Amino acid sequence: MKTLFRAMAASLILAVGCGDVVIEQPTPNEPTKKPIKFNITRNADVTFQGGDKAGFYVVDYWDYEKYFVDNGVLEYYNSTWNSEEELYWDEACERANVYCYIPYADVYERSSHNFSISTEQNWFENYKNSDFLWGEAKYIDPTDPDSDRVELEMKHLMSRVVITLEPGKGFSEEELFNADVRIETDNNVAEINLINGGVDCGGYGEAVRPYYNDEDGKYYAVLVPQTIQDMDFIKITTTAGKEYKLHQDYMEMAPGKQYNCTLTLNKNSYGIDIGITDWEVEDQDFGGTLN
Repeated sequence: MKTLFRAMAASLILAVGCGDVVIEQPTPNEPTKKPIKFNITRNADVTFQGGDKAGFYVVDYWDYEKYFVDNGVLEYYNSTWNSEEELYWDEACERANVYCYIPYADVYERSSHNFSISTEQNWFENYKNSDFLWGEAKYIDPTDPDSDRVELEMKHLMSRVVITLEPGKGFSEEELFNADVRIETDNNVAEINLINGGVDCGGYGEAVRPYYNDEDGKYYAVLVPQTIQDMDFIKITTTAGKEYKLHQDYMEMAPGKQYNCTLTLNKNSYGIDIGITDWEVEDQDFGGTLN
């Protein structure tokens, strides 16, 4: 990681006669250097936790090829984001853009960073870490006396599916409680541009096991934005071994959007009602009933 400045101190030790005398040399007057500090927020139902790490870039506003900080590291503890070492604004920087992403990773290519979601999101940490966040702050004036922190509001670059299972004819809630739920995808790997927040599909597909939330009784999964076309999108297997499938002809999943799926299961047939809410609402409805 490229750092901007490091604090330096010096003292001079002189020997006089038989005794050692320490003479503190006065530090030359230097311009006051302004530290780079951050305030990072997210609009989500999952909060930051101690030990979370973010990567960030500080780029010259006038010269996009000039990086003052290249993939710096921030760590969250004591309710604040802190860098590994003290960083200061470069005195040559008149205006800057800052780009930030979570979770932190070693980056080999800023414009096409590979990020994989977990297929085992039934574990909460895997579900949480599959949510890729990105934010930016532009045209920052490092000399602004009214601003001592870079404000970054992170947004979701992945899509999210929320599944609710409703017992229909012949089913009880207890029977559905232990059902095996899986989401089929064509892509589990995203190629992300860390500078502009662009997302492309970049890899294989494999079934994802969603996280079950005990508080609301719903299943949650974070997926790579992609087009679901002519495939059995959701598969549910009951404890009795009966399998139910939601076949999706066409659904385009976009970054930052949540797709709600309410599935009513009957022992002889099943009905499905699907809508989109929360993260960002779209007008299109994917509802339907299957028998």
